[in-house]
Amino acid sequence: MPKRLFQLHSPPRWVVATLGLVLLSLVGYIDKLTGPQLFFSVFYLIPIAVFAWHLGRLPGCVMAMAATVVWGYLNPVRGYESPFHLLFCWNTFVRFSSFVVVALLVDACHRLSIKVESLVAQQTAVLTAELAHRREAEEAIHNLAAQLSVAEDAERKRLAQDIHDTLGQNLTALKLSLQAAAAGRAVTGAGAGLEPFQGSLHILDSLIEQTRSLTFDLYPAMLEDLGLAPTLRRHAEQFCVQTAIRASVTEVGAPQPLPSYIATSMFRATKELMNNAAKHGPAKEILISLRWRTNGLRIVVDDDGKGFDTQTALQPQSRRGLGLAWISERLNSLGGQFLVESSPDSGSRVILDIAFAPRGD
Repeated sequence: MPKRLFQLHSPPRWVVATLGLVLLSLVGYIDKLTGPQLFFSVFYLIPIAVFAWHLGRLPGCVMAMAATVVWGYLNPVRGYESPFHLLFCWNTFVRFSSFVVVALLVDACHRLSIKVESLVAQQTAVLTAELAHRREAEEAIHNLAAQLSVAEDAERKRLAQDIHDTLGQNLTALKLSLQAAAAGRAVTGAGAGLEPFQGSLHILDSLIEQTRSLTFDLYPAMLEDLGLAPTLRRHAEQFCVQTAIRASVTEVGAPQPLPSYIATSMFRATKELMNNAAKHGPAKEILISLRWRTNGLRIVVDDDGKGFDTQTALQPQSRRGLGLAWISERLNSLGGQFLVESSPDSGSRVILDIAFAPRGD
């Protein structure tokens, strides 16, 4: 017997039998009190339906016969000269046939309902299994995305370290060498030939600064040492110098240690949003708000630029949409949410929302 989905458990058979007999007795008693009424025969179907539904086809037919006997016992006394009267026999046959047909129909409906419930249960089990497989697949995708992010961060960190240890240190050593050479010429009185040294030193300063910026862009080591908010403040300061756009970072709630791949992803997403505001705005001010909650972080980036139509801008072929699509895909792969609120001539707001498990110490 399949598991019943939409009904309570069937009562014991003896309870059903007792209830059916009580109902038959009650109907017969009321039939006796009310006198011969043609429509009253319908009420005999109640105990028949109870038997047929809960006990099956054969008990339903037995109850149909009992109901016919009760009806036949009462009606000859009231309306016919003899129980063998032709019209009475015909009415009795019609009543019994009708009662049996109803019992068979009720039993058929009951069996059909069981089959329907069985099919529903099977389909529900299939859908439940499919949903479980989809959840497992989504979790596997999220885990893979996290592993890829970790691998990407490790590679960026290695490149940044290599640039710092090789190119950066070599440029610094070259600068010190040029400064020593310039100092030597100054001591020997050849000060008129210092201009090339000074120009080379300016170029080296520029290269060293670019190397530091490249290292910071590849992998900001501050994320591990100081956290997301200080790193964003540092970037906002550099951003203000480079673009003359005011950028501020505020923080609400108690900061929590983030997994490295989430911290890096949120940092790069915020950087991309700031670059979009500077490139497509053009914004004059950018407000970045970090809102911490238990095992979760929301970053809200507001700018006062000219805004944009979100439907058009989110298309991958648009210049702005490529960066937004990257942010959306990255957050979705990490189980986060990405929301854009903007309209032409009204600025824009982008919300980055992600949940995370606490990082172990």
